[in-house]
Amino acid sequence: MFISKNKKAQVWGLDLVVSVIIFISGIVVFYNYSTNLGTGTQSIDFLLRDGIAATNILLSEGYPSNWNKADVIKPGLLKGKEIDRTKLQMFLEIASENYTISKHLLGTKYDYYFFFSSNGTIPVNSTVEGIGKNGVNSGNIDSISSKGLVKISRLAILDKKPIRIDFYIWR
Repeated sequence: MFISKNKKAQVWGLDLVVSVIIFISGIVVFYNYSTNLGTGTQSIDFLLRDGIAATNILLSEGYPSNWNKADVIKPGLLKGKEIDRTKLQMFLEIASENYTISKHLLGTKYDYYFFFSSNGTIPVNSTVEGIGKNGVNSGNIDSISSKGLVKISRLAILDKKPIRIDFYIWR
């Protein structure tokens, strides 16, 4: 009788070890699967979040409300409820002179480019098509090679007429 109790205990101990190994293997597989699964969608979520925040800044009055290139904190383009051509020209100059500073002012670390889709040019400068990353224009947006590209379209008012702003952001 004493011998059979030892055998049952040895079998129970082996079962416990195998069960623990299977359980830990399951946790490791689940962890690896879940961390690899979310990387692509998280990247797009971050781009979308930054793009929405940047367009919210652009479609505000900015801070201070009558900002200029020397004191701008948030480069909003609106005056009242319409796009102000003076603010638009100042932001165009900021982005042309130092693109990195313009990204910082919009609160993003990602590359961006936006343009107005009503007539294809920036309303204050007929030779400039959009504002943002150098070398990009509305005709070659699809050729951007990136890990993610997000387009955000917003409506605004310019000269009492509706205008669509297409804002692209990518890694």
